[in-house]
Amino acid sequence: MINTMCPRCDCSFFTAYLGSDVSCPYCGFSFKVTGQSKVRKHKRNRISRSCELVQGDSVYSALTIDICEGGVGVKMESNPSFDINKGIRVIVGSFEIDSEANVVWSSNAQDGTFTAGLKFR
Repeated sequence: MINTMCPRCDCSFFTAYLGSDVSCPYCGFSFKVTGQSKVRKHKRNRISRSCELVQGDSVYSALTIDICEGGVGVKMESNPSFDINKGIRVIVGSFEIDSEANVVWSSNAQDGTFTAGLKFR
């Protein structure tokens, strides 16, 4: 059994399904369990702010879901098809954040929006 943590609601639960998609028993969010530690190094702060994501020549408008010292969760109206582990620039003007990050996870939400977790470099 693998102790994992939901990237959306931060609830911890056990699963036997390494390398496959699982649904969080608390919020229903579906994500892939990689076997890497899901214990967070930094406390998340649930804050919604406008931000921009820049990848190559493309600029995407988004809202932060949460921000911590190590990264940010974002929500968007469209799916930009971010590749996992690809670099992206995150700009959250109201917090003076302008940082390079890696896409750690991404998912289509049940409400038709797109969410992603970005880890600051």
